[in-house]
Amino acid sequence: MTINMDFNKKEQHAIVSVLIAIMEADGVIHPNETSYLNKILSAFSMLESEIEDIPPFDSVATPLTLKIMTENKKKEARKILAGMAGCDGYSDPVKLRLSIQSSESKEHNVSYLIKVNELREYI
Repeated sequence: MTINMDFNKKEQHAIVSVLIAIMEADGVIHPNETSYLNKILSAFSMLESEIEDIPPFDSVATPLTLKIMTENKKKEARKILAGMAGCDGYSDPVKLRLSIQSSESKEHNVSYLIKVNELREYI
């Protein structure tokens, strides 16, 4: 997979933490989701073992990191997140809302990312 942006480590970690939240959203991690995550890790030149060093999704820090990215980086990040949403062959409503709302506008992107943790508690 080719990523057309040079994300810094903090941005990469934020994207990966959201990808993991999407993977876990339906309570089942599908092999295609794992494969997609590994492709992203490879594109970021990260080892699978580095996931342990990535802070878990944080409803404050993660959206702030994404919010301050350039518009071009945000566009690329949205493509990456949307790619994960249907990896298991089924677009879970939580995953679908994430990918749709994350592509609408900056305000929806940040406000929805803050709600992802809340939604995961009820799944």
